[in-house]
Parts: sequence; structure tokens; C-alpha cells
Amino acid sequence: RKHIMSIFLAGIDELTMFPSDEQRQKALDELGKAVKVWELIFAIVTVVVVACGINYGLKEFIKWVAPNMDRTTREIVETVRLIFVIGSAFLVMRMLHRWGVRTELRAKLLEAGVPVCQGCGYLLRGLPSQTGACPECGRGIDEPVRTILQASETVPQAQAGAPDGR
Repeated sequence: RKHIMSIFLAGIDELTMFPSDEQRQKALDELGKAVKVWELIFAIVTVVVVACGINYGLKEFIKWVAPNMDRTTREIVETVRLIFVIGSAFLVMRMLHRWGVRTELRAKLLEAGVPVCQGCGYLLRGLPSQTGACPECGRGIDEPVRTILQASETVPQAQAGAPDGR
């Protein structure tokens, strides 16, 4: 079953990096419960301000471009304006919803044992633990990431001595 937040967060690469669907589900559940009241108020105020600004700007622009519209034309223009304002409000809500989620998903990936750069989200799996910086953005490797990389280096060495069945 697909989590509802995965629909709203489609296209975020960090969602594909979880080792299992269960871990992804758990992370999305925790993110969904972590919404703070001030974040919700900020989002609502921002959407209202943007929608009102766009509405007023379009209204004045229409008055300037076509001051003497007939009733039918005015109704069509008002309908298009309403659709544009609602669409803009939707886009602002989507941007606000996705705003800090990448950083939170990266923290959840680290909890799940997936080494990712906290700066850019680059998957660091397979790099040696002595790596000083992310090859993608140049940010220094954080200690939790280094610990995960060190743990992943010891696992293949232990398996290398095991018989391969030949």
C-alpha cells in the first residue's frame, strides 16, 4: 500500500534510498505526525497572501488591458483568474510542504543505516570511511555517516573469508 505522503513528495530522490518499504513507510508516518502548529499557520498565511496578491495583480492588469469588457467576456476572464489563483495557491502549498522534508528524510535514512550526505543527499554507499568530503557537493563527512561507512567496510571483509560453495 502506497503512503499518502509519497504521493505529495513524488520525485524526491531520498524516498528511493530506503532499504525496505517498511522503513520508508515508518519514516513517512513519523514525518506526517511531526507537523507543528506554527508551520501550518505559516503555510496558511503564506498561501492567503500569495493568492490575494496574485488576485489583486491580475484584477488590476485586466482593468488596464481591457477596461470596457462586456458581461460574458468579464465572466470568462474572472473564471480564468479564479483558476489561476487556485492553481498558484496549490503550487505554493506544495512548495511549502516539500520545503524541509529532504533534510528530515536524510536524517531518517541515517537512522536506517543508509549513508547519505546531509548537505545534498548524495548516496555515499561504497565509499571508504576515510573519505573526507562528499564527492557531489564537497561537504565534510559527518560522524554518523562515517560510522555507517566503517560498519559497511567490515561486513564485506568478514564475508570474503567465507567459503563460496565451489
